[in-house]
Amino acid sequence: MNAKQLFDYIGYFRGLWQQNKLAQQEQFKFCTCSGIETSHGQRLLLCG
Repeated sequence: MNAKQLFDYIGYFRGLWQQNKLAQQEQFKFCTCSGIETSHGQRLLLCG
C-alpha cells in the first residue's frame, strides 16, 4: 500500500502554508528534509 496515494500530506501542508497570510508576510519558505527519526523519511519545515 502506498500511503502517498491515500493522502498527500506534503501537498496538504504546502496548501496550508500558501494560504497562511502571516507565513507569506514573513516570507517563510516551505520545504522538506529527510531525517533518521522520521517515520516516512521526511519532515515538514517552515523556514524564515
